[in-house]
Amino acid sequence: MLESYALFFTASLLLLVVPGPDMLAIVSRGVNMGKKMAFVTTIGYLIGDLIQTLLVALGLAAFLAAHPMMLDILRLAGAAYLVYLGIASIVHRGTQSLGQPGTSQTNHWGQVLRQSIVASVINPKTALFFIAFLPQFVKAELGHPTLQILMLGVLFAVIAFAAYAPVAWCAGSLGQYLNRSPRIQRWLPWVSGSIFIGLGVTLAFNPSNVSES
Repeated sequence: MLESYALFFTASLLLLVVPGPDMLAIVSRGVNMGKKMAFVTTIGYLIGDLIQTLLVALGLAAFLAAHPMMLDILRLAGAAYLVYLGIASIVHRGTQSLGQPGTSQTNHWGQVLRQSIVASVINPKTALFFIAFLPQFVKAELGHPTLQILMLGVLFAVIAFAAYAPVAWCAGSLGQYLNRSPRIQRWLPWVSGSIFIGLGVTLAFNPSNVSES
């Protein structure tokens, strides 16, 4: 039993430390909007992970096995949403970066949280991990497979927070430092937006990256 959970912990950690949309989104938000928004983004992605876990527990794996085209639809939806977030970051750059006069981050945390939850839910890389991997750790002798999957999802979220929290803190600290320069401050939303757009384009035109994850 302990060996099984050790394997789950190792596989989860490997998935989390490999830079993907979640990790890069946290870094991007932190550098562009500070520590608070980096942690809000982290929480949003973890909530999305828990929602995906619930969907798997309710039979998402069986549904996608019967309708494989839905995975491609999920991938393209995720790609489109990442591009949308990138464009929005650039278009609204005057109201999102730190240090702008009269700008309060409290006006943005709800929007950032919602965006992060949606981006997490439609992230095909994480979806495939939950669909293909979580059921392998369900033990028939323990019964209640749905409850076991939910518990594994919660464990994954705890591991993810432990992995992402230092990244969020470092990215936010770097953002606070960089935003002391007005010139850098003007360019940060462009960098942030370009990261999101690049992730979306890569996801849209490289389906093998999803299937191999």
